[in-house]
Amino acid sequence: MLIALGLGPQIGWALAGGLAGLLAMVVAYYIAVHQAVSRGWYHPAVAWANVFIETSIPMVVMLLDFRARGAIYALTAPPLVVWGALICFSALRASRSLSIAAGVLGAVEYLVVYFAVLRGSLGDDVLLTLTPAFIATRAFFLLASGAAGSLLAHHFLQKATQALQAVRAADLLSKYFLHEKLGEGGMGEVYRATYSPEGGFEKAVALK
Repeated sequence: MLIALGLGPQIGWALAGGLAGLLAMVVAYYIAVHQAVSRGWYHPAVAWANVFIETSIPMVVMLLDFRARGAIYALTAPPLVVWGALICFSALRASRSLSIAAGVLGAVEYLVVYFAVLRGSLGDDVLLTLTPAFIATRAFFLLASGAAGSLLAHHFLQKATQALQAVRAADLLSKYFLHEKLGEGGMGEVYRATYSPEGGFEKAVALK
């Protein structure tokens, strides 16, 4: 917020104030969520709300830029570069559906703001990169960011599952010392083993 206000002389106080207000609302929301979670409350919808807010920040910045500096500035401002990164960031929730939803939301918001708000202010003689064809291409890349985030989320889930299985296997074998095989059948193998928990008494067991 202080950085946004510090840029006031360069970008204008109206835009700087708008950005500071936006950041203040986002910070207040996450503080409220943190306090609620710290007290034991949680609902799966929170993850969706978080992704919706994070993905929608660039859209709000676009509207603030348009109001303060015009359509061309809104479509070329540096903050728009992070839109795809925010969509990919949704993969940290380890949910493929969340990442795909973030990509769809970002692309739809970008197209709606362009065609419903900005396009009429650009006129006919505009930069090639600000024409509908290029805007549609950028929207496609936002969708692609959601797909990339989905793949990352799938990778995270696979690695987490493998790590959990390894921990369970290590925990099992750290408590049992295997001896000879006693038998096997269609449901598995049975070993004579010694159960030796840390700080406990050893005893002979049959381990399937």
